[in-house]
Amino acid sequence: PLGFFGWYDQGQYLKQLKDLMSNGVTALSSGIYPPGYMILAIPFTIFSQFFTDNYFQYSLIVLNTILVISSVIIFSHTLGKNKAIFFLLLLSFLIGFSDIVRNAWIIPWSSSVTLFVASLFYYIISSDGIMFKQRLNEIAILIFYGIMLSILLHTRPQDFVIISFSSVLYLIFTFYKYNGIGRNVYIPILSFVLVEIVFYILAD
Repeated sequence: PLGFFGWYDQGQYLKQLKDLMSNGVTALSSGIYPPGYMILAIPFTIFSQFFTDNYFQYSLIVLNTILVISSVIIFSHTLGKNKAIFFLLLLSFLIGFSDIVRNAWIIPWSSSVTLFVASLFYYIISSDGIMFKQRLNEIAILIFYGIMLSILLHTRPQDFVIISFSSVLYLIFTFYKYNGIGRNVYIPILSFVLVEIVFYILAD
């Protein structure tokens, strides 16, 4: 198989990433997997080519590591101090002693995008009333959530269906709790739609 770890999926990621770097947006529809994961890797590929000959491999490793660590930080932030410490200790133990967990969290997989979007969604749920707040950081989080939801659609469509359905349920419960969904609801929807329009224009 192509690429590092000798595994089929990672080989196909590399093949599609190389195709995207060589042929640009015309290669978005090539390959056996949706291109979202490889699109996220492009900035890291461009940057890392100045430092190593194996920049395709390293760009996926760096991207995956950033997504996983960011997900752990976001999730830990929602738990509170004691629960977060217990979670981090347990996760460290499992990564150290379980091949299954280590493979799932360290080796590059497109599911790291799902992990990141799910942790971001969990943060939004945990931030009570975020749909009603007008502070810039809350608005930025909702914009980013819409963007990453679009990336997820073009990375793992089946996971997008689950998380977007969960988002709708969250909005329904928010409506009943506050007698209204909140004026921020349009922010992630608008950012999602705009990214989709750009993607389909580029992908022809």
